[in-house]
Amino acid sequence: CIYLPLLVLLAGCDLDDMMVPDAPNFALVGTGIILAMLIPSIHGETLHSIEAVNRFRALIDALLGVAVGTALVWWIRTIGSVMAGREAMGEADIILCAGVGAYCGWQGAVFCLFGGSVIGVITALPGLIQAKIKGEEYAGVVPFVPSMAIAGAVWFFRGPELVTLWRSWAASCAACHGTNGQGGERNAGPQIFPNPTPFVAFELQLRTPRNLMPRYSGKLRLFPRTP
Repeated sequence: CIYLPLLVLLAGCDLDDMMVPDAPNFALVGTGIILAMLIPSIHGETLHSIEAVNRFRALIDALLGVAVGTALVWWIRTIGSVMAGREAMGEADIILCAGVGAYCGWQGAVFCLFGGSVIGVITALPGLIQAKIKGEEYAGVVPFVPSMAIAGAVWFFRGPELVTLWRSWAASCAACHGTNGQGGERNAGPQIFPNPTPFVAFELQLRTPRNLMPRYSGKLRLFPRTP
C-alpha cells in the first residue's frame, strides 16, 4: 500500500515535466527500511524461530539493497557523465534505485537498473524506427524513472519467479548441450564448446572446483599435442 503508490507518483512526475521531487523518493527509501524491520517477510526472512533475528536479517537485506542501488547507479552516472561530457543520469535515479533496493534487496536494485534500461529501450524503439525510416535524427527524450519504476514493481511481485525461470532455462541448456558444452546424450544437442577443453578453462576448474571436488594447488604443465 506504500511501495506502488510512491512508484506511480515518481513515474508520473517524471513523465509530466521530468522533475522528480526528493520527498517521495526519500520516503521510498525510508519506508522500505522501516517496513523491513516491521514486516521481515518482505525480504523472505521468515525461517528463524526468533522473530528478532528475522527482523535483523531483513534490515540487513534492506540496507544492502540501498547500498548496492546507490553505488551502482552512482558509478554508472559518473562514468557516463565523463564519457558523454554531460550529466548521464539524474540524482533522482540514484535515490529511486536505492528505494527499490530497500524494498527488494540488492537483486531488486540491480534488476531495477538493468531491467529499467531494457524497458526504456523498448519504449523508445518505435520512435527510433520511425526516425530511421524518415531519415531523421531521433530527438525524443525517454524519462528513465518510469522504466525503473516498472522494473521495480515487476521484481517486487515476480522476482523469485524470474529467478526460477532463469535457472530452469539454464538447466534446459545443460540438458541439451551437456554441462561442459560437449553435446547432450543421445544427440540431444550439438557441441558448443571446443574439445579438448582449453588449458585456461581446465586450470580454472582445478584451481576453483565446484561441488565436492578438492582444490588442486600443484604445478601444471602444458604438453604439446601429438599428431
